[in-house]
Amino acid sequence: MDLKNINQLVKAVGADSKGVGAWFVQAKRDPNRAWEIIFGSFLVVALLLLAFSGYLFVKINRGEIFTVSKPATENLGTIDREKVKQALDAMDRKALKLKEIKNGGTIYVDPSLQ
Repeated sequence: MDLKNINQLVKAVGADSKGVGAWFVQAKRDPNRAWEIIFGSFLVVALLLLAFSGYLFVKINRGEIFTVSKPATENLGTIDREKVKQALDAMDRKALKLKEIKNGGTIYVDPSLQ
């Protein structure tokens, strides 16, 4: 379709007919109509947002949505002292190895030096 056909189509649907086509043709011809459409759309969106915000506020205020419940407490029992002792001994061994390395004593033999 070229531009002439589109213009003829717009004129055919235009001011004589009633409906969506005539409404858009009128908006195309009148800049004030376009601003009315923009302003009306803004008002509709703002009212919908206000209604949803009020609904959400009421639900939260009543405690029906986003309820906070206490976490269930679990009884973990006592600590296994033997496992704690093993972990502390392993850390002490690592600390001793680190101290030896820092003091210059190597615990690994370098095969390239032999």
